[in-house]
Amino acid sequence: MKKFKLCITISVCLIMFFSSCSKDEQSGVIDSSNLASISFSTLLKDFEATRAALKQGVTGDVPECSETIPTKVRVALKNSLGAWVAGRDGDLGNYIEISMISDGDGWITNEVEELELPEDTYTLEYFAVLDANNTTLWIAPRSNDVYGPSNFAAFVSSPLPIEIDLRAGVKKYVDVEVLCYDQRMADEYGYLFFDFTTVETITLCVFGNYCNEEVIHFPARFSLEAWTFSGEPNDPKGFALTNGALINSTGFYDTPIEAYAKPSCIALPDRTGIDTYYIEITILDFDGAYDAPEGLKQSFTITDAEVLALYNDNGNSSYYHFREGCEDEPCADNDSDCDGIEDEIDNCLNTYNPAQLDSDADGIGDACDECPDVDDNLDQDNDGIPDCKDECKTVPGPESNNGCPITNGDSCNTAWMFGDHTWTKKDDDGLNVSAKWGWAELFSVQTQNNTSFNIYAGAGNNKIGPEKLVGTAVITAEGSNIIISVESLGGIDLKLIHIYTSDNMPVTDAPGQFDKLPDSDGIIDPDPSSVDPNIYNFKYSGDGEFWVAVHADVCAQQ
Repeated sequence: MKKFKLCITISVCLIMFFSSCSKDEQSGVIDSSNLASISFSTLLKDFEATRAALKQGVTGDVPECSETIPTKVRVALKNSLGAWVAGRDGDLGNYIEISMISDGDGWITNEVEELELPEDTYTLEYFAVLDANNTTLWIAPRSNDVYGPSNFAAFVSSPLPIEIDLRAGVKKYVDVEVLCYDQRMADEYGYLFFDFTTVETITLCVFGNYCNEEVIHFPARFSLEAWTFSGEPNDPKGFALTNGALINSTGFYDTPIEAYAKPSCIALPDRTGIDTYYIEITILDFDGAYDAPEGLKQSFTITDAEVLALYNDNGNSSYYHFREGCEDEPCADNDSDCDGIEDEIDNCLNTYNPAQLDSDADGIGDACDECPDVDDNLDQDNDGIPDCKDECKTVPGPESNNGCPITNGDSCNTAWMFGDHTWTKKDDDGLNVSAKWGWAELFSVQTQNNTSFNIYAGAGNNKIGPEKLVGTAVITAEGSNIIISVESLGGIDLKLIHIYTSDNMPVTDAPGQFDKLPDSDGIIDPDPSSVDPNIYNFKYSGDGEFWVAVHADVCAQQ
């Protein structure tokens, strides 16, 4: 969820009343010779609403907020003797209700006789803001189960009950945090003298795989619990953030019969500063799929920053993926990314994405789609950079300049070494990474050692010709060593070189990732020579076959 804040302030006015009357002392009754009057006045501040839509369903009754106009406040208080103020027993749902009326600029509450109180120490036991239909909009969470969302008590710094010390002649300000009680995010509101602030939340989604003794991969059925981290590794559980253990949804598809499991998503409080959470996962039996050993658990701590790092560019939460019994075992032969989807139908061949979401219906799953909301094949200027990433959609330019031409007078473009596999999925040659033009090579030491490959620039739609030739790359391998020499033709300046080498097929055509991918050896050379050959050394398994891709930004010399 995006961050939002609900500010409410409520006034507590203390007025001295002098009386010559006296009463016999009664149980639960405070001496009323000095009275203080509590009234609530609210000012609705005009803040811009902030909202965020989550694609995943969230487990655990995560509250959202409403835009409905508030009309009343319900409160319940106890005095220092434990008696309910005005005889309104909050345990029985008998609250003091205070109506709200507009004053033109905001909202104020009418005065009520029940809140003309003796000087004393009170506890605020219940506080809620409602609309005209008696729908609760916001509520202050409690530290126990009495008034609803107790699992959110750890979301606020001071859950109810809150102590209020009323003294004659003193204007008291009390801070109270409330959470939205409905399913929408809300604007910010301000009420005089009590400050109310909604607690920001972030979403953690968890998915897992379980492997039995035969190392067969199954989608895991599991329970999930969360606490604030206590700071003590030997006793890590702080305040509970879930109402007990939450179990993910599982079942079987009919045709063919296959087990499936859905992720479990929970909301976590995201306050100012660093929040650390302690998560505990228990792997459960999955009837019809597998039997898990009793008491099989995983646990970990995770910070709010690490949770937010799981979010994709659209602000939606990706999965935290755990594995049990599968850590050192390979994926199934026909499932390269262990997501339970066979390679031949997986829309992200090397990226874990069991949901197979494809928002733009371009055949490339959102998890690996460079442009998940629009078709990657849209490239008006044919510079190999999809329109969604191209800052100059109608004028070709190199990737190093975000698809825009260099404006210093040079003619510059992006270039790729020609290979036997194209990046684009439409060619159906087994690589199927994106819609960009360009190539990668599955290099055979036995048949191709010491081969020179041409490098072409501006070859949109993989159309090559001698006018587009800008350089060469010579590839040699001996044992587990790879040597690649890149050289530009006369009149061409090399501005930037990226190289990918690996035993594994590349999973991205983004050159900036070539030196960061696991199980690969790559480089980024920001200042290559345009006069002498640029020689680079890499390592691979030495089995005689490896993948290689060479990318460059080039400019014509002036």
